[in-house]
Amino acid sequence: MSREAQQTIVVKHHCGWLQPRACVDIKRRMTRTGLDADIRVIKDGREFKLGPARKLSVLKLMSIPAEEGDELEVLAEGPDAEEALAVFETTVHRCALDMVELLQRSKEGGSA
Repeated sequence: MSREAQQTIVVKHHCGWLQPRACVDIKRRMTRTGLDADIRVIKDGREFKLGPARKLSVLKLMSIPAEEGDELEVLAEGPDAEEALAVFETTVHRCALDMVELLQRSKEGGSA
């Protein structure tokens, strides 16, 4: 049985969407779940097909042109749609926060 789930994610971080390192981390975390759902992101009417949750494309993640304040519509389709969407959203926000913390630490280290 195929299910669908969707959620709007607002890019809340001043560094914008995701840096390459964060995209690799998201792929790793999603791969570990083994969830069966395809993930898509829609921004300004443009659709980005990221692939199955357990095999997300890092390049496609990085290709989403989003900045702070942008709204992204995230859709999941498949037997594990709701769970995949929840894990994706949590992982995106966690990775973005990790990137912000890393940037802050590097700034503090450079000014000392």
